[in-house]
Amino acid sequence: MPLSGYAQVQTNPLRLPLTPPHFLDGLDKEADDDIIGLATHVIATERDALTNLHNLYQSDPAAQRSFKQALQVMGKTSRQGGRIIVSGMGKSGKIGQKFIATLNSFGIRSAFLHPTEAMHGDLGMIGHVSKTPFWPGWLDPDLPFT
Repeated sequence: MPLSGYAQVQTNPLRLPLTPPHFLDGLDKEADDDIIGLATHVIATERDALTNLHNLYQSDPAAQRSFKQALQVMGKTSRQGGRIIVSGMGKSGKIGQKFIATLNSFGIRSAFLHPTEAMHGDLGMIGHVSKTPFWPGWLDPDLPFT
């Protein structure tokens, strides 16, 4: 009997092993339908998020200016032989790491800097910074990095 005020832990209705060798092998028809429903829900959610992002950049002048500025700074930095540095922690850090991987795959020099590591000596990887337009509020954008 569940304790009052506590959420019940939902068990995996598909009862899949942690690392199945063939994900769909051995699943019954009902489980297959559940998987397809879940997959199409995820795809629809992603589609809606991209549609909202598209609408934002189509209609919001502030978003357009910020996006344009980010692209201009990254383009100028890359053309001048500089390196794009992305920093973040938690979920935003994971997204930043994926962004860096994408830039690197295009041959754009870039690196990820974890904020905690930066505070403990890894700022040396940055070198000279001529412009820091996208620092979070807790860091002074005029902080000299040389």
